[in-house]
Amino acid sequence: MTRRPCNSLRARNLTLFLALSTFWAPPPLDAGERFVRGDANQSGEVDMSDAIRILGWRFRSEPAPDCLDAADVNDDGGVDLSDTVYVLSRLFRGGAPPAAPFPECGEDPTDDDLGCLDPSACPPASLRIFGRVVDVDGAPLDALSIDGGIVLSIGEDEIRTDDAGGFAVERERGTTDEILLSVRAAGFTSSQRIVHVEEGRSDYQVAVTLLEVGIVVVVEDLSDGATIDLGGETPARVVIPAGAIPWSGPVRVAVTALDPTLHPKAAPGDSLRAVDPEDGDESVTLESFGMLEVTITDVESGEDIHELDAPARIELPVPDALLGKVSVGDVIPLWYLDEATALWVQEGEGEVLDVDGRLVLSGEVTHFTWWNWDRISDRACIRMTFSGDLVTHGTIGLGVEGITFGGRFRGSATANDGEWDLVVARSTPTEPERSRLAAEVQGVDYYLEETSAGTLALTIDAARALVLDSPTTPWGQGADCDDRGSYLIESDLPPSATLASSRQVFCVGEPATVETITLFAEDPDGEIASISWDADAALTLSHVSDTIVNVETPGTVGQYVVSVVVRDDDGNSSETRRTIYVTDCTQEVTPFVRGDANGDRQFDYSDAVAVWSSLPFIPRGTPDGPGVDCGNSAPNPGPPFDLLCDDAADANDDGVIDCSDGVYIASFLFGGGPRPSLPFGECGLDPTADGLTCVEYFCP
Repeated sequence: MTRRPCNSLRARNLTLFLALSTFWAPPPLDAGERFVRGDANQSGEVDMSDAIRILGWRFRSEPAPDCLDAADVNDDGGVDLSDTVYVLSRLFRGGAPPAAPFPECGEDPTDDDLGCLDPSACPPASLRIFGRVVDVDGAPLDALSIDGGIVLSIGEDEIRTDDAGGFAVERERGTTDEILLSVRAAGFTSSQRIVHVEEGRSDYQVAVTLLEVGIVVVVEDLSDGATIDLGGETPARVVIPAGAIPWSGPVRVAVTALDPTLHPKAAPGDSLRAVDPEDGDESVTLESFGMLEVTITDVESGEDIHELDAPARIELPVPDALLGKVSVGDVIPLWYLDEATALWVQEGEGEVLDVDGRLVLSGEVTHFTWWNWDRISDRACIRMTFSGDLVTHGTIGLGVEGITFGGRFRGSATANDGEWDLVVARSTPTEPERSRLAAEVQGVDYYLEETSAGTLALTIDAARALVLDSPTTPWGQGADCDDRGSYLIESDLPPSATLASSRQVFCVGEPATVETITLFAEDPDGEIASISWDADAALTLSHVSDTIVNVETPGTVGQYVVSVVVRDDDGNSSETRRTIYVTDCTQEVTPFVRGDANGDRQFDYSDAVAVWSSLPFIPRGTPDGPGVDCGNSAPNPGPPFDLLCDDAADANDDGVIDCSDGVYIASFLFGGGPRPSLPFGECGLDPTADGLTCVEYFCP
């Protein structure tokens, strides 16, 4: 076999962060504040009142201006009578304008001892959005084990998360007050989130929870219709009638059911916010009884199929926790997720049926996406006041998760420090509602448990969460929120740490390359105390700053590691690393995904079978990988499977295709074994020099 040229794909980077957006690390404490010089009272204009404000501080014992840099009109490093004269000369005698930044907001170009505690007249020029993609248990998703990685979209820009699902993006502040994030990862449900932009705020944390796909089946011909049954903890059914999808060729159908009482964090959208059916310009909050995502993808082209020529039926059992809220024959509105807005939109109605003695939600749909059986929630409000390091640093978000109602709802901070309003389902005399106090820190969802009177701590155990009984007073009818008092949130969390660079694979023989690696670190409840870099002996590091290093790549084939340990002021630490690959690029190469032996862009047990089927002798043993006996084999009864990409089939990267590669794949899938080495999770070049070839592999 010979390797095919990869043309433009040859230069494809294996970066975990793409350069379509600017990435951000929290700024150091001495980062410059934005202000307008001369605007001493932060009114947004430079006028007579600014001169009076300076005089009041210097000669009438009034409080100092919140932004002394702005009051330093002549930029001499002090605030005194001369600054008042400068303002008056500018206003009434045509004197020189104040030094930069003026008349637009900007940072101080002069190094002085002044500061700007409240630059309220100058909103931040950019927004910094950061967080993590996690599974339903709160564990970071391993992006390297996911075919194609984890892709996050903001507008027309796309980035990939780091190995542990972390992301950090900086965007220019626009006129919109909402920013839509979309996340997709092979083998998981899709999800959308909304970042609500607030005046004067620049940093936003986002937690995105993804649920593993429930079932994937390949249907050779949908023209005759199909029925897909999903078992497990939330069984569901999708019935596609004949002629509903006039599509020739095999398609992949994925169906996932979501119980909002079991996995509310995985619900897509903006806290179950929906378009008001009676007033499209307003929004309402929903109470979910169950959700279902259906996707159909053409196997050959990868194209998604959404629209139907005839309605399909979807069915989902009523969650056990909500059985008391519905009866046979009840009509419940059906809503689909508008992926362009992350809002739910009502389309049709569902019905509660009795199927073999079990209450089942049923309905007909005309297109496939996320669907939701919901009623508009009758809301109430709980007000609580919080304190603690997480609150002081602004790194925690508060909300509730329903116990007697489906959904997880974010709260909103009021104008008072530490005060939050939490939206809950309203109790009635006959139907009391209850919820759990929830939180989000560093893109991870938690609950809050009461460890002692008035003191809370983070926990991932829902059973330990503080339970809130809902008020009976409707919200929005002139009634105040029900005040539940003040709480201290205690925490001792480690800092987060992520490394990113523009390239990860380099070629032997090319001129020595200096690659910049950037650390993104944050401590949610304290400060970063120290940063320690380390690297393999073959790498030469030069420090640009505490968070940026330049790495000179070596000239020999191999894998080289750069690592960093970040410690906070409480002694907690986090370590992260980035691997640099140097390979022989003189051969014509084809990018591939290691372990995808059959080239179907899915990493599953069929790849292990493909490896074994390609051998002249097939091993005996149980089909779970570790039980396969490579030393006990029988002749292959049929023609060997034709591997088009030996590099992809070399799962253990030892340069040989043999029985152990199939065992390696199965052990990773079912036995907790190590994952294949790079390129794994997304297409890339082989960093290992071996004699294997890759005749053909499709990388979109």
